[in-house]
Amino acid sequence: MAADARHEGPTHTPSLVMVRALASLVERLTPGTPPEGISVVSPGERRGAVRESLRALASAARTGALHCHVDELGMHVNEHVILPSELRAEPPLYGLARRLVNHQVGTLSIRQGAAPGELLTLGRLLADAPPPPMLAEPDESNTTSRRTTPTEVLRSWSVLVTPASTPLFITNTVSQTVGGAMARLRAARTDDTARQAVSELLDLANDAEGRSDAAAVESIAVTLALHARALGSAEGRLATEGGLRRLLREGIVTLLAARIPESSDRDTLISILARTGEMGGKALVEQLMSSNDRPARRAYFDAIVTQDSGVAQLREALNDSRWFVVRNAAALLGEMGMTESDASLIPLLAHLDERIRIAAARALTRLRTASGLSAVQLRLTDSNSEVRRLAAAAFAPGDNVPGAIKPHSAALGAALATEPEEDVALEMLASLGKLGTADAVQRLIRLAMNGPERAHQAGWFRVAALEALVVARGHASRPTLEVLAADTDEEVAAAAQRLLGSVLTS
Repeated sequence: MAADARHEGPTHTPSLVMVRALASLVERLTPGTPPEGISVVSPGERRGAVRESLRALASAARTGALHCHVDELGMHVNEHVILPSELRAEPPLYGLARRLVNHQVGTLSIRQGAAPGELLTLGRLLADAPPPPMLAEPDESNTTSRRTTPTEVLRSWSVLVTPASTPLFITNTVSQTVGGAMARLRAARTDDTARQAVSELLDLANDAEGRSDAAAVESIAVTLALHARALGSAEGRLATEGGLRRLLREGIVTLLAARIPESSDRDTLISILARTGEMGGKALVEQLMSSNDRPARRAYFDAIVTQDSGVAQLREALNDSRWFVVRNAAALLGEMGMTESDASLIPLLAHLDERIRIAAARALTRLRTASGLSAVQLRLTDSNSEVRRLAAAAFAPGDNVPGAIKPHSAALGAALATEPEEDVALEMLASLGKLGTADAVQRLIRLAMNGPERAHQAGWFRVAALEALVVARGHASRPTLEVLAADTDEEVAAAAQRLLGSVLTS
């Protein structure tokens, strides 16, 4: 009954709109059979269908985030669960569920404000091959046709695909001696026997440190942490906790940090590193900055964000000569909400390397300080389209930015008049709608009525202007919608009629 309650009227919630838009994009990117309900007869028409789905997905991503995974219950989408029978009733959505299973995806996450380029890369990643033969249920395995998990870390860290995990026991590098000591600790019923077992484990950890055997060190540390948690206030707790504290010296912490990408119990390992404060944060930052493997860098990145430490090292890293070190440090400072770092990030908006400018703009957008957002807004004419898109988004930060003054729409309107990239123009129109000032509303009405000077953009551009107008004025946009419901452009007329229905029922 609880599941049924979660399905009552959920079709228009932001997360479900978003996952359906993603499903449509993946379907339209998949080579072979044309998408359901669309008779694509040329590459040009297919590209147009892909652009339409990408616009819808990017629009949904502006309003919220998506967290999705598939299991025996169906597809979990944020707070909703779409049952298998419901999935089969929507072929694009069912196709997405099958691809997630086929690619062995554990969790798919899209952050609010993800760039269209990131979303397109994700769509291509999931659509790189047809799904396996139709499965009876989305969770059934097909070991002969499964593909490698897509683990590419996408630009700006806004899209994350994590593989389905397989629980592991003690790694093969741990000797039987270590396993025996662990067993004796678990069997200990008095403080004395627990102390003996802990002492034995610490000696073995010393040996493992000398061999740089990070897997053995991890197993010992995780065993101590889990055993202490399981004991609660029972006999042996003090000995176990004391042993864990003595274990966590610098050399051991360095080895534990190195295990983050490979650990089968990453959450416990991160909690152990968190006990060490700045020492653990520094070790993780050093691993992140020296790693050449993108999935490993993402694992270190997430661990640092969770631990909320290593800030001093990150600020120093902003001056590093390697672009990827600066990029990672800027992204982390943004993710960790270190608002005092805005003064260090603002100069990076003028960096010669566009990858660093993108990271700085995204970090400042996440930090949401008045000075940082004002600095990002000045990049509307940047040579990089993603920086310009982030600059446009910074014009509509919301009402909870201390000290922020609502920007004037003139700069945004002037940039929009010459913007060549569709994704950036759409972001600019959306920000005009969120600004909702009198000047922004008048500009949106003119654009919706007349369109841009570039005739080949008129249809989608005018529709986006209409949607932004509804965001800005709600029911008060009715007169404009009524006029455009009879527009000679069929796409504009259909959008006006749809939006008119929504404002009349709101």
